[in-house]
Amino acid sequence: MVKRLPPEGGRKADAVARELMARIVGGEVAVGSILPKEEELEREFGVARSVIREATKFLEVHKLVRPVRRRGTVVLDPRASLSPDVVATFLTPRKGRVSREFLKGLLEVRRLLDMEMLSLAAQRRKPADVRALKAAAEGMKEAAAAGDPEAFEAAVLAFGLATAAATHNPIYTMFVHWNASTVRDLAHVFASIRSSPAQHAEGVAMLVATIERGDPETVRSLCAGFHDWAGPKLLAAL
Repeated sequence: MVKRLPPEGGRKADAVARELMARIVGGEVAVGSILPKEEELEREFGVARSVIREATKFLEVHKLVRPVRRRGTVVLDPRASLSPDVVATFLTPRKGRVSREFLKGLLEVRRLLDMEMLSLAAQRRKPADVRALKAAAEGMKEAAAAGDPEAFEAAVLAFGLATAAATHNPIYTMFVHWNASTVRDLAHVFASIRSSPAQHAEGVAMLVATIERGDPETVRSLCAGFHDWAGPKLLAAL
């Protein structure tokens, strides 16, 4: 096997772990198989045994491998892992390459979650929630007018978090944070639906008004319409 040296400047254990994770997620290392022995990986990557052990522990923490006595380190099904790092690797198995199939599936799930989150926000919002939503929408409008992309993305995240808070279900807050990290990782793809920040801000203002008046059905319809427009554009940007 060709020796792979970690990129200069990065932690060796992280580089080895990411490479092994990509192999497991990509099916290069079969589920149920035994991970190569430490000495084999040591030779392949040209690193110390301690680096290999640290990398293997990383895989174990992310539920990709399990040490079994007298057998070795068994490779687990990556689809059973709930780790955001594993999901991110499914999405971008190799640097510079995005899985179209996985992104399509992710967008389908996100569409459903966004619709439900906005619907619950419309049903459960309290006055403080509405104030936070309006502040985020105003932040988007101001950032769009100023032509400040960083401030705009920060306001988009603030809107997502305010919406999640309005559901009064903490799981949605976790989802919004994870989604934000995905958008950052795929900034070049999501730029295809950020070409008109002012229109985006107007759409969010409409959502906020609909949430404020407690209309879950209309907010679901507006959300579905956005995703039905954005999904094909994102896939076409690959």
